[in-house]
Amino acid sequence: MSISFNLVNYSTPSAANNTTSVRESNATAATSGPDAAMNVTNEAAMTGADAETSVAISDSAKRMSHSDSVYIMNTSKGDRAIDFNTYFEVPLAPVDLDSIPLLLPTGENVKNLQAHISKVFPNFLQQHNIPEAPATIKFNNEGQLVLPKDYPYAEELKAALADSPNMMRVLQTANALASHVAALQDSIAFNEAYSKTTTQAEMDAIINQYRHLFNDNRKMPEMALQFSSTGELTITANNQNVV
Repeated sequence: MSISFNLVNYSTPSAANNTTSVRESNATAATSGPDAAMNVTNEAAMTGADAETSVAISDSAKRMSHSDSVYIMNTSKGDRAIDFNTYFEVPLAPVDLDSIPLLLPTGENVKNLQAHISKVFPNFLQQHNIPEAPATIKFNNEGQLVLPKDYPYAEELKAALADSPNMMRVLQTANALASHVAALQDSIAFNEAYSKTTTQAEMDAIINQYRHLFNDNRKMPEMALQFSSTGELTITANNQNVV
C-alpha cells in the first residue's frame, strides 16, 4: 500500500527579519539588565535550533513524498510510514534499537513486504544481468541463503546480493516476519478451537490435534519465498500462503 504525503512548509524567518528582531531584543536587554540579555540569547539559540529541526523534517518529508516504496507499517512505535529504500540501509555506526521503529510480525507487514519485493526484485535481477528469478529463496537456521540446486544463476544471484546488502536485508526480514506470523496463526487457530469446546472429550481432541504446539522441540514452519516467472513473490509456510 503506497501512500502520498501533504508536505508542510517549514519556513524560516528571513535574515533581515532576524537581524531586526535581534537588534530590538538587544536594545531591550540593554535597558533591562543582564537577566534579560541572557533570556534574549537563549531565545535566539532556541529559534535557530527549531529552524534547523524544521528544515530537517521538511527534507525528510520531501524525500518520502517522492519515493514509491513508502508503506504504513505496524511497528514497535505504532503505525508508521516507512520508506523501504532507506529503512533497510546498512547502518554505518551502532544503532540504538530503542530509538527506531522495529517492524512487528503482522499479516499487514508481510503483505507490504511481499508487494515491495514483487515490485523491486525483477528490476534488481535485470540490473545484474540475471535472466530469471529462482523458483524459491530460503534461509537456513544460520540465516544463510539457500537456492534450488537446479537454478542456473545461483552464483550470479549470490554475488549480486553480496553487493546489495539492502536487498538481502529486505528478503531476510520478509522471511523472518512471515515465519513468526505463520507460527502465531497456528496458536490462534488452537485458541479459537479450544474456546468452542464444551466437553472434556472435545478439549482432549483439540489438544491432541495441536499437540505439536506444546512440544519443547517444536519445529518452526518451513518457509519459502516463491517467485513466479515474472518475479512476483508469494511467501509460503509449509507450502501454504502466509497472507
